[in-house]
Amino acid sequence: MFAKVPSYYGFDEADEVTDFFIRHIEELSDNSIKKVMEIYNKNDQFKNRYRHSNDIEKIKKYLEKKESENNSTTDDN
Repeated sequence: MFAKVPSYYGFDEADEVTDFFIRHIEELSDNSIKKVMEIYNKNDQFKNRYRHSNDIEKIKKYLEKKESENNSTTDDN
């Protein structure tokens, strides 16, 4: 889905895809999230959107939370 967002006139598509991603991020593997973020960061239609700051903050919070949980699990071993 992310790869199909055009690099021009794609703000609406980028909004829709990012909404879907955020709603389903917990269902995705670490590898899938990494691949999506690589595409996200390469396409200016994602980064130049009005909602980019808000959306990327939600994504970062989830990733930080997940990393923290992974670190606490590792520390318990």
